[in-house]
Amino acid sequence: MKRTSEDLSQTVAADFEKNAANYEPYIRYIRFPKYKNLKAASRLDLSFPMTVLVGENGCNKSSLIRALYGAPANKSLGEYWFETKIDTIGDDKGAPSCFIYGYYNPLEDRIVEVLKTRVTKAGNPDYWEPSRPIRAYGMDMMPEKESLTEKERKYRSQTRWNAIDKKVVYLDFHETRSAYDRFFYSTDLSKVSRSFKSKQDYLRRYSGKLLEVARRNLQNFRLRGKNKVLENRVLDPATVQTISGILDKDYESIRIITHTFYTSEPERTVLLSVRNCSGYSEAFAGSGEFLVVCLIDAVVRAPARALVLLDEPEVSIHPEAQKKIAVFLLQQILDKKIQIVIATHSPYFVQSLPVGAVKLLSQDAAGRTCITNDAYASEVFHKIGASTRRLTVLVEDECAKTVLDACARNLGRDGLFGVRPAVRHGAEGILCHDAVTNFIEGVKGVAYCLDGDVRQKALAASPGAGEDEALAAWFRKVASSANLMQPNADREVLARKREEFADYLRDTLFFLPGRQGPEEIIWSVVPESERAAVKDSGNSKESIRLACLERFGEDDASTISGYNRYYAGSLLKERTPSPYDDELRELIERLAAFSSRASAP
Repeated sequence: MKRTSEDLSQTVAADFEKNAANYEPYIRYIRFPKYKNLKAASRLDLSFPMTVLVGENGCNKSSLIRALYGAPANKSLGEYWFETKIDTIGDDKGAPSCFIYGYYNPLEDRIVEVLKTRVTKAGNPDYWEPSRPIRAYGMDMMPEKESLTEKERKYRSQTRWNAIDKKVVYLDFHETRSAYDRFFYSTDLSKVSRSFKSKQDYLRRYSGKLLEVARRNLQNFRLRGKNKVLENRVLDPATVQTISGILDKDYESIRIITHTFYTSEPERTVLLSVRNCSGYSEAFAGSGEFLVVCLIDAVVRAPARALVLLDEPEVSIHPEAQKKIAVFLLQQILDKKIQIVIATHSPYFVQSLPVGAVKLLSQDAAGRTCITNDAYASEVFHKIGASTRRLTVLVEDECAKTVLDACARNLGRDGLFGVRPAVRHGAEGILCHDAVTNFIEGVKGVAYCLDGDVRQKALAASPGAGEDEALAAWFRKVASSANLMQPNADREVLARKREEFADYLRDTLFFLPGRQGPEEIIWSVVPESERAAVKDSGNSKESIRLACLERFGEDDASTISGYNRYYAGSLLKERTPSPYDDELRELIERLAAFSSRASAP
């Protein structure tokens, strides 16, 4: 008989209370004397083996996940949080950023605390290391010892307790992308090879090499003197069966290959074989299918008593699958005594969890993040002013998210919808994959906001027609090329399905103003003195890059992103008018109205 999340939650709670020693080493809590935007002395209790962090955007959910990542021995928060010329950390010399966590020390038979502090070392200004206890932070001083036994050295030095020895599995689902997606949507072909006319040609060539690796089960493949294969394995039958159950498919086999055929950095390709059907890769699968495989595989392979950190695992995964994943995670806790912490916007990961398992992150009047440890799972989404059916708006990239977030925030509408870049970046990825998948699966509460250049192309395709007529024609054109059914489907049924998809796009698709991308909107509020300092390129994205180079001497992605965030904050403010203000206000109001319709029962 299949177990429910409620049944498993109760079983885990009883097992954790009765057999707590089996879960050791276990992080009992983590507190923050001085860390990012958290209210001083905030504390996160981890009283249940599955902790879920819920809060609006900007409430430091990911920051808490990353602090936990940096807690165990040989792990450093500096891998993810580091200072740049734009994003300065601004530590005081006498009070650097730090966090403290507690774990059970069997030698002392009590909870001991470890302080990890950001320190500056030669060549690394963002190094985090265990430090001496600080009385002002409410820490106990170390018991004095003239010498330490070998057993004692396992847990302490003369001046501090050792960091907890615990394996970590960390998955950030915004960054988990397949080799195909990374190449097709985020790679400049000219920087990879000049021998191919298109990315399609490149993929046709190197997918053959990948197929050879799979068919011959090769563990390495040398090409031009370099090994291109880092991993090639077939998932065990039990894992395949688990994934089949979550996605309601009958997979015969699933293979994961980590390689560099498509990209310079290693990325994964997932090859799936469905019983009585031909095999396919993530290029033909939905992005959710790829992410479910990665999640289940990572958790199954996690060592016993590991710390598993999942940052927004709901990305591109439909609600029923999310519910099944929650059940799977609880079962894994029972089987392997792992400790799981999840940051999420989804209500499906909190269902049936006990009080104390779900944490509400919110901001006080001073803008500091506060942690409510004893929140009820059924109440957290209402407490943050969001329905459990809160609208998600997919945009083409991080810059579009920056613009939409800033506009919604400055109009006080940011509680009505969440914005995130699509996993498959760009308009094509949204229209051909995300929108199609959500339409077929009947997913509600999702809208799409594309860049203004897409709207201009749609209007240009029907010269002489009115805007509504031109967009309707474009919706029909997009629908006619969408992969909505099998190629051998009945023509009448397919035609009807295409009409329905065109109507779906008409209802759920929105556009940013302008003729280029979101950079055009940001550039419009940059001060004239700064705009005049760079040569007018006619392209706002290029102008922003040149402005960063002029002002900071750097034009890397981090610098440009920080620049965009800074000036986007001025949008829709009286002191910084923009020619796009009226259209931006209308867009936000339309999205707010759509959110109200989408959240209606």
